[in-house]
Amino acid sequence: MSSAFGSPIFTIYAGPNRRSLLAHSGVLSKSPTLRKIVEGEWKDSKSRIINLEEWEEQTVEHVLEWLYSGSYTLPVQVELGSDTGKATKTGIDHPRPRTRQQLRNSRIATPLPAEIEEQGSSIQLEPDYVPDMCRPLTPLHDIQCSGSRGSPTLQSSPAKDGRSIQLEALPRKEWGQTLLPDAKVYVLAQYLQLIKLKQYAFHHIQDVLVFCNQTPPGSHTLVRIVDLARYVYSSTDSLTNSEEPLRKLVSTFVVEWFVRLDKPEFERLIAQGGDFAVDVTRKLRRHWQNILEG
Repeated sequence: MSSAFGSPIFTIYAGPNRRSLLAHSGVLSKSPTLRKIVEGEWKDSKSRIINLEEWEEQTVEHVLEWLYSGSYTLPVQVELGSDTGKATKTGIDHPRPRTRQQLRNSRIATPLPAEIEEQGSSIQLEPDYVPDMCRPLTPLHDIQCSGSRGSPTLQSSPAKDGRSIQLEALPRKEWGQTLLPDAKVYVLAQYLQLIKLKQYAFHHIQDVLVFCNQTPPGSHTLVRIVDLARYVYSSTDSLTNSEEPLRKLVSTFVVEWFVRLDKPEFERLIAQGGDFAVDVTRKLRRHWQNILEG
């Protein structure tokens, strides 16, 4: 990282207002997409400018924060209790990615196979993906986020880490505040080919949805989940050989909470048709079929 700090500085223009952010080329080159600019011979390479105007400023900031520190903080205003009394905390500081040992110690997690620990290993896709009506739905905590070919596949778990404790301390109406910002980081990470960041953001969304699935969320959170579904399905593409991980996570949660999601926003989203309506319909049929057969 010391050599990265000595590398040339690029100006990044983010958002429609072209807010300028500065970053070292040695840090930006972690992204294969940005590496083509910082190490290329393009006009922007020579002027040291990167345009990310189509992405929200805060989302770009989160990505840069992760590139430098390995984590990012989302802006959330909450009252958290402490040993000495109440204190106001601004932001939820996501913990660093869970290690293999932490996953092994989780009460539910499955250890990661050794062959997927290192970057460059062969990818393991979810087995036997067939959109049939016979297989039971994958539990939320077992849904995996797979990277592109040659990248590791990580599995999240509903372990009660620091983030879960923070969620328990929040009022129910605040539980879903981080869902959409994390999804936006996920989508930008996909564009920048930052597979570890994509998985990192996925885990955060998964942790919140697993927590909400164990403890009934409030109406404010359910509305935010509708917003999450709308964004995810408009910003990600369907895959050929497997379900897109975040689509699968969101649609599975929606099916499990289908009766509670009787909001006009949800009804309008279903009425629009498209992949979301198809995925939810398929999963509902599978869900009820397994209940009837069980």
